[in-house]
Amino acid sequence: MKTRVTLFIFLYSLSTSNLFSQMYTNSIIIREEVTEIVDSIAIINRFDRDAISFDGHKPQSFKFFERLIKHASTQELIQLVEHNNAVVQCYSIKALGQKDSVDLLPILISQLTNLKHIQGACGCFPYTMKVFDYAFSEIEYHRKYGKITLDDKQINEIDSIILYNDYSDYFAYLNQFRNTISDSNKRNRGIDMTLSMYQATSLNEILNRIEPKKSYYERIREIAVDSICGNVIITLAKYKEQKDIPIIKKFFPKYHIHDTYLKAIFEFPDTIFLNDLYLIQLQYLDIEYCRAFMICNYYTTLVQFKNQQSIEIINYGIENLKYDKNLNCHLDALYAALELYPDNYYERVKNNIELNTDREERIKSIMNYYKIKRSKAKR
Repeated sequence: MKTRVTLFIFLYSLSTSNLFSQMYTNSIIIREEVTEIVDSIAIINRFDRDAISFDGHKPQSFKFFERLIKHASTQELIQLVEHNNAVVQCYSIKALGQKDSVDLLPILISQLTNLKHIQGACGCFPYTMKVFDYAFSEIEYHRKYGKITLDDKQINEIDSIILYNDYSDYFAYLNQFRNTISDSNKRNRGIDMTLSMYQATSLNEILNRIEPKKSYYERIREIAVDSICGNVIITLAKYKEQKDIPIIKKFFPKYHIHDTYLKAIFEFPDTIFLNDLYLIQLQYLDIEYCRAFMICNYYTTLVQFKNQQSIEIINYGIENLKYDKNLNCHLDALYAALELYPDNYYERVKNNIELNTDREERIKSIMNYYKIKRSKAKR
């Protein structure tokens, strides 16, 4: 199966590359003034945004990017997408995205298997990404604002390319990092930290929306075993395989950010996860400032079980809040969850929550927010 998928990616990339070549890449000589700008970008070798650091200053790399937009022609920029420096490639892509006369999609698809790294900063936050991550983000950005239109077949093809991209260097980094001595002074010794801030953003994005096709299962499981990104457990959970439970449980959150783990259990409400939900609830009970939208995510997952233990967990939480002021927040979130996923099994729980005009307005707000977040995740 892996061979067949690899062949598919190769052929798909070949076809888009040919299309790219036919449409755009009649070789031209890039003018000296543009070459000087490109050489300066390559020397700095940072893909920075327009404002970085605490003072929000414009970095030199971005100033050269602005000069690139001003002086390079469309044909020169298209040719520079194939430059041997990854930062030059990405700034050229970014510049082309600001031109109305360019068909961006074949250009961006041609870079979806580009494994080169880029490093930079946005505001105070440094990052590492791969060229294909940036190309994917540009597809999503321009799709959002109407410059690119994709049908379901194209979305599935793009998702398949991202899913089966080569992440072996990141696997190797993660394994090396995990196997080092935990002492903070020795932890990073001998490790290439280039990928320390890599987040596999495009992979994480497509895993949040990808359909659990049988042909994808082994690849998704492989990514989950290597813990390359969080959203993989949501997709893995959709297969509802008992043998995957230990892999999913490995992602149990240690802190108060539970959204991904809750989404996975939502997809696979096996009773073995109920104890985890109880432990998460204990964390919520101690939080001084209740966020209804977060608590609603929790209850929408819990009510998928439709058993007595889930009701006991609900009741325990309502009765043991550390801060009485949070009671309304929990009741609002619980009612919203029961409205979103109604079931007769919880009718008594729902009827015990007293309604008034203010509560109804709060519930409506929680439900609307939940629906918007869910719809965005599936795009």
